[in-house]
Amino acid sequence: MCLTPTLANITNNMKAVLLILNILIVHSLFSQNTNYMRDYYKDNFIFNSGFWVYEDTLSNSIDSISIVNFSTGLTFPHPNDPDYYEFFLIDYHSYSYNYSYNDYFVLQNHMKRNGGGQYGQLGQPIMFGGGNTYPPTVGTSFNGCEIIAFIDSIEIKDIKYYDVIHTKIYKTQQYQQEFSYDTELFFAPGVGLVRKQYTDSFSVNYVWDLINWQADNSAFGVPSVIEEKKIKIYPNPTAGNISIDLGEMKAYLTTTLTNSLGQVISKEQFESTAIISIDIDAPAGIYFLQLDFFLGETKVIKVLKE
Repeated sequence: MCLTPTLANITNNMKAVLLILNILIVHSLFSQNTNYMRDYYKDNFIFNSGFWVYEDTLSNSIDSISIVNFSTGLTFPHPNDPDYYEFFLIDYHSYSYNYSYNDYFVLQNHMKRNGGGQYGQLGQPIMFGGGNTYPPTVGTSFNGCEIIAFIDSIEIKDIKYYDVIHTKIYKTQQYQQEFSYDTELFFAPGVGLVRKQYTDSFSVNYVWDLINWQADNSAFGVPSVIEEKKIKIYPNPTAGNISIDLGEMKAYLTTTLTNSLGQVISKEQFESTAIISIDIDAPAGIYFLQLDFFLGETKVIKVLKE
């Protein structure tokens, strides 16, 4: 028996096809958007090496922090989620106050402070990163972390940062107790954390501002490094004491002074400094001053003592 389709059936079938196509298009756009966001956060907020120097605007104290280890891998599937997710584990150490922590970034959802776990379930969220909400919006919150604002530009220590993400950690709502007070964090693309501020139990407001950094995410093809200024040394020739202007503040530096025979005359370490002074306690002659910077760069300067 031949069934002749009615106009109503054709219309209903067309509606069903259009509905399926619409779902597929939305899913495709959603996938493209979430992939874009993940790539954006990966390229701009994950660093495989670098250092950051912060200054407390209240006391002018300095905190020099650097990456000591970087690793990446895949989380295990969660019982309620069969997918594997890419994670990045960045270990930091403060040379000023001798403390360590990590930033753990699972691209599907959040950047976490002192994160980990086989599913990536541990850690206190500090920023959102290209997950299921596209794009993250002001007011988005999870486990005590909330997006407060997206800032077009902010100026800190005469440096202007653009497209800054402002988040806030609420002490009493934390999933994992990492912050002693309600804390506001400001993240700039290609730089990382540029400001941290909080008010303690005595109502004292602390603001730690970034004053120098050298961050590298070249493992992903997008380096973000401050151009080094020319190093100056004076006086040269010298009667004994020399000053070295590094052109910008360096978080960590080792100097080695050798004579023309390669014998070590002196060796010193410096932290969070832009100008150093060295005394050549040796006879007149030709000397070589080697500067070893944190990220492995080395410079050698010839010095003449009269």
